[in-house]
Amino acid sequence: LGIGPSSVRGAAQPKQPTPTLEYDISDGVVDVVPGDPRCILIVDEESSKLDDLERQYEGNTELGVGDAESYSLGPCMYYYPKRNKPELGYIKDIDWFHFRTSKPTVEARDSCFVKCLDLMEELPITFKLDPGILSAASWMGLAGASRKLLHKFNVDPLYRPEVTQRDLERDDSIRLRPNAMQAAISGGYTDIVKILSKGDYTKEIDEWGRTVEDYVRMVGSPIRPHFAKSILGIHVQDQVPRTGIFDAELAGESEWNRTESEPFDDFSCEFDVIDSEIEDLPYEEFLRDYYLPGRPVVLRNHVSKEEMESFSKTSWESLHHFNPSSRHKVGVTAYPPLSMQKHCSHQMSIEQLERNERCEDNPKLHMMHAEHSKNFDEVFGIYNGDPLRGGFRKIKEWFDLKQSWQIFFGSDGSGATMHWHAAAF
Repeated sequence: LGIGPSSVRGAAQPKQPTPTLEYDISDGVVDVVPGDPRCILIVDEESSKLDDLERQYEGNTELGVGDAESYSLGPCMYYYPKRNKPELGYIKDIDWFHFRTSKPTVEARDSCFVKCLDLMEELPITFKLDPGILSAASWMGLAGASRKLLHKFNVDPLYRPEVTQRDLERDDSIRLRPNAMQAAISGGYTDIVKILSKGDYTKEIDEWGRTVEDYVRMVGSPIRPHFAKSILGIHVQDQVPRTGIFDAELAGESEWNRTESEPFDDFSCEFDVIDSEIEDLPYEEFLRDYYLPGRPVVLRNHVSKEEMESFSKTSWESLHHFNPSSRHKVGVTAYPPLSMQKHCSHQMSIEQLERNERCEDNPKLHMMHAEHSKNFDEVFGIYNGDPLRGGFRKIKEWFDLKQSWQIFFGSDGSGATMHWHAAAF
């Protein structure tokens, strides 16, 4: 989408004549909002002040946990914390990244970009904006900035860069870049969809001739029926998703404890489930019907019986690191320090987690363990440690990406703290 700080920045060139300045541009960085150093306008990309700002937010828990997300629109940048401790803490509350009300709020981020775009016209410098900037604003859910770019800067919400066959051969991922309207829909930002469409939901918005109405009425659309009706005035009738039938024989018997903390027998989905034993989901269809519209999809019966059996309790009894009796660091979430928690003071075995045993430090909470791919040679031994040769092989047909693998396990009722990914498989 081009939201990185160096990818959609415009080159700054002096204007003539130069009026009297109210802002100091001598160090190459302008503070846009008085009292909020997170909001800046970059005049010189080589400015040493950018390095100083990066260090200022790194690891400073009072300013947010971990490095700030340096989101940018053209030369405008806002340092938004990856994690911000909610008022009641992570155990009793949730840090709603996209709807954050604790300072800095998500509204402060949007307001920053609006003021920065205005400031660009006041300074004696010419800034050249990439037309893809509106897609970035939509993807971030910036309603105010999207409105400003549409009406004041006349950026086309359906803009996508023109590419040649040679460009595609060199970088096929170009096809995965949505226009601003698609970015708003895939993010579920109904208010931005309304802004960009100017109330006309019958206009074609993609190369397949589909309209906003078509996107919104798709099964599993991120624009939920309630908001489609209340904000866009689009009525979405009851939808019938594609349904894949669960193959119990293929799944096999895991031999792990199947006791449930709460009874659950509803395996239906409000989005498409494709039975891999019956049909395939080729790249073109995935791109057109799921990726660009932002719709979730499940491939059912896709993992081989051999791979399923390799994760059974009996199979793990022959392993070392993942042996059911092996002991591991555990906590109330997958990676406790990320949410200002601590690991349990002692290690626990996989079998203890399976039995839902608790840590004395937090006896009311379920324990879990997570780790990255250091020991995948063992757990994915049938594929020499490479999950992309197994059930995840489909990813290679769709993306050329650098993935970060994780494996986690815990008792029934355990899990990660509420969080989000741009994409996860």
